[in-house]
Amino acid sequence: MYSRALDLGLNAMILTSYLEGEAKEVGIVLASIARQIYYRDQPLAKPCAVLVGGETTVTLDVYGGGWGGRNQELACSAALYLNGMRGAVLASIGSDGI
Repeated sequence: MYSRALDLGLNAMILTSYLEGEAKEVGIVLASIARQIYYRDQPLAKPCAVLVGGETTVTLDVYGGGWGGRNQELACSAALYLNGMRGAVLASIGSDGI
């Protein structure tokens, strides 16, 4: 993905391949990085791609079924902080161990 981002003319960086934590909190952190880029062009100038890998978790306080999972939790959490940032995109993709 890094090479492809560069091929597309984007400034790109691999932030980490080892990010861990609660999906909700990780979403907030990633959104804060996006805000820094959006408003300050730091740590990369736009247009850019910041690539992050790792394993998030969701801790449930209830028993039983539910809908969605780690990626949905991360994306929804980030979306609340990305509101109003026209053109900003966060993609949360799961490989299911592949």
